[in-house]
Amino acid sequence: MEEDTLTFVGWKGDLGSSEARGLVVICVTDTTTGDDVILELEETRYASTGPTNLLSLERLEQSGWVPSYHSETGRPEDRVMFLDRGDVRLELLKRNGHYWLQTKKRNVADTSMCMVTTGGKHSSLMRWHMKFAHLNVQAMKQMVLKEMVDGMQSLKLDDFKEPLDCIACQIAKQRRMSYKRHNKRTTVCYDRLMSDVCSIGLATVGGNRYFQLVQDEASRFKWCYLLEHKSEATKNVMNLILRLEKQYVINRVRFDQGGEFVNNKVKKFLVDHGIELRPTNAYTPEENSLVERQNGNLVNKVRAIREGTGLPESLWGRSSDVCCRG
Repeated sequence: MEEDTLTFVGWKGDLGSSEARGLVVICVTDTTTGDDVILELEETRYASTGPTNLLSLERLEQSGWVPSYHSETGRPEDRVMFLDRGDVRLELLKRNGHYWLQTKKRNVADTSMCMVTTGGKHSSLMRWHMKFAHLNVQAMKQMVLKEMVDGMQSLKLDDFKEPLDCIACQIAKQRRMSYKRHNKRTTVCYDRLMSDVCSIGLATVGGNRYFQLVQDEASRFKWCYLLEHKSEATKNVMNLILRLEKQYVINRVRFDQGGEFVNNKVKKFLVDHGIELRPTNAYTPEENSLVERQNGNLVNKVRAIREGTGLPESLWGRSSDVCCRG
């Protein structure tokens, strides 16, 4: 379903509006054979206040259905409509001036869960796996061993011997392969600096939408700057290097290939100060691993502070400052 608002006149003459549009699937009965038939209705509009479901005869004819009418008594009120397409025939009975199509209830699990409900000995395990929001197998095994949940007695330890093939878990929980760890880290403070910019997407009270971290590889000391624009990161790095050079020797800096770092102004500044620039390779943030990991840690801490204190989201800038100083 997709959002699509439309105002219309209802079948009783009242005004209504639809909120969404999409594909609707219903189950009906073939009058000739008595078999269930799945009827797909495309471009169907949904209105939460609608009193009944309406079918457009024009749209049905456009999709290949051919209408016909029959009345055993000859009276209009006893007339029956038939819709034929191929070998399928649907019957619509007339009531109060309208033709009604009888539908059948379907079990949602029979249709949408067919991909993950497997037959055999794993079916019970899969059902419990889904009931517990795709809980990992080891945790479920402990629940069975300790008899923590009523009704799980049907599961046996033999059910856990073979891997559980859950397609939903494979898609949703997949991760990139771990990157090779750096064998050597500098032990000289401020010998190597690294920096990265992270977007929050929500402006602070002061209008800042980004934060920048600069970290020393040896001491793990970090500086945090709030940015209104990414271009401000260039000035922050240059000012920090000028300040640190009063007491320490900086030999190398590492950035990603963002335009706020890799530009002619920064390159000239680093060359003039005898500092080597080592940008990361494209699509390889792991090469800037320390500061990249600190970005994630900082965001998690900010979220925890917000949840624990109930502060508005616009104060994430102040929370990040507290996390870096703490």
